This record gives sequence, structure tokens and C-alpha cells, in this order.
Amino acid sequence: MKIIVITQPFPMGEYHWKRFEADYLTSLGHEVYMLEQLNGRDYNQEYIDQIKELDPDLIYSTPADHKTFEVLEQINCKKVINICSKGIMKDHINEWTEYRGRWWDSLFTNSIVLANEAKKYTKDVIHYEYPLIPIEKDSIEEVPHYKHDCVFLGQGFHRLEIPEFKMERETFFLQNHDFDFKVYGNGWPRVNWYAGGVLPDGDIGRLYASAKSAIGVIEQDQRIYGLINNRYSEMAYCKIPIISFDYPEVDWYGAEKYINFITSAEEVKNVVNKCKNNDEQIIKQVNDFKQFIDVQHKTYLEKLEHVIKL
Repeated sequence: MKIIVITQPFPMGEYHWKRFEADYLTSLGHEVYMLEQLNGRDYNQEYIDQIKELDPDLIYSTPADHKTFEVLEQINCKKVINICSKGIMKDHINEWTEYRGRWWDSLFTNSIVLANEAKKYTKDVIHYEYPLIPIEKDSIEEVPHYKHDCVFLGQGFHRLEIPEFKMERETFFLQNHDFDFKVYGNGWPRVNWYAGGVLPDGDIGRLYASAKSAIGVIEQDQRIYGLINNRYSEMAYCKIPIISFDYPEVDWYGAEKYINFITSAEEVKNVVNKCKNNDEQIIKQVNDFKQFIDVQHKTYLEKLEHVIKL
């Protein structure tokens, strides 16, 4: 098949994800083209005509922006969408079902809430549990400048003030930790002692392979829909101990025994100290989680192959 994969620009969350999927689909023998979403930029008829001239059999998209979907509506081919967030929907993730037949024909999602809702209208729905791991194996290596006691990779911005992130903010990010804690990502004030700036492209594996432990968070706007953040997949794949809240809305699908759940900053400190001291139980956890996530990764790719054939 001739497939167009809609991708996000770096450093947006799905940049590496869609590149990995495009390469995988190419390895299956498909003719694959990548098209960066417009991100609100305008377009002209020439832009649309160029896509039409390509004459794709399928467009595989992300939760893109309105301008991109305006274009996709004008392209006559099968459309598959991968929904891993509420995206541009205003009130609820289930609003994506309203665009069946316009923006998508088949749905691929890790939201069990959306999957169950979409199945009321179509059988062409596939649910996956853990997101893809778009990390090259040769990038999982220790480097000196990432050898922190604990790290967090993710954006700041709204997380610095929204009430829904108060628990995570007060436990992880507003503490004067007595261990080496570093945060990488956009939107963190550089005046903060823990802010490490934007992580260079391709360094996720190096970060997680070098640090002793990492923080995982799932925002309320994700967990109420049953979404597991992609960082959990990446951390597990790199065999770094994960420190997280045990969110009651989240089904961990059996991975709960591999995650270090905490309820306070003091418990965070205790887990970090265990990781620094190479605690045997912690080491077993990460090795077992790696085996678990390897199976999830394989299953994801099998489901991707299936969803484009629906």
C-alpha cells in the first residue's frame, strides 16, 4: 500500500513515535511517506493537489490540528487514526467518534473509554494497552552528564499551576530534594535548580540508561480515559526504576508489580536511595518490567499491522 503517515514536529510527543511506525511499515513492504501536521498553519490548493497526486491508499494520522484535518477531509482514501490523548477535542475524548467517516475510518487507541464508545458505531476499532517504544537500541547507553539520582522527562507549562497536577507538583517538583534530581523538557523555568532544558533529539535512551531512577506521571486528563503515558513504556524498555503514584483510574494491565508506587515525598526519597544502592528487588523489578514491555511492544506492532488492513 501507499501510506501517508501524519507526524508531529520535534519536540512534540509523537515525533519519534510516528517516525518509528513509518520505518516499520516500510519494512513490511509498504510505500510510506511522512507528512508533518500543519499545526495551525494555513494551506493552499497546491498543497492539497500534491497530496492528491500522490494518490495514497491510506492515511495514518495522529491527534493532529484542525487545519490538518481540513486537508485530510479532502483526500479520498482510507483513513486510520491513532488516538492517545484528548487532543483537540474540547470536552471529552469520546468526541472523536463524531468524526468517523471524515477524519478516520478505523480507530487505533490506548483509551479503553474511547475504544468502548467507538465500538457502538463501528467494529473497526483496535485497543492497545501500552504505547509504542520509538527508541533505537544503540541509543540506550550510559553517558556521564545524565548520571542523576532521579530524572523526569516531560513538559512544564500548565503543569506548573493547574489544580489537577497539584499532587504531582508538590510531591515531585516543589521539593528541595537532597538527591540529584533533574527535569528535562519544555516549559520549565530555567531559574529552577532542577531544570535541565530540552532533551536533545535521540537522547531519551541515554537519559534513562544513565540515571538511577525516573518519575512517571499520568495527568488527570489522560488517566480518566484509561490512557497510560508513553513515558512508562520508554522507561521500562530502558530498564530504569519507575517512581509513580498508583492512579486508581488506571489499569496497569499487570505491570503494577514492576512500578514503585509512592504517596509522599519521603517515600520518593526512600525509593531513590534504594535505587542508588542497587537494591536487589529494584533490579529484579526493572528486568521483569523489560520482559513485560517487550511483549507489549511486539503486540502493538502486530495490532498496527492489523488495523491498517481493516
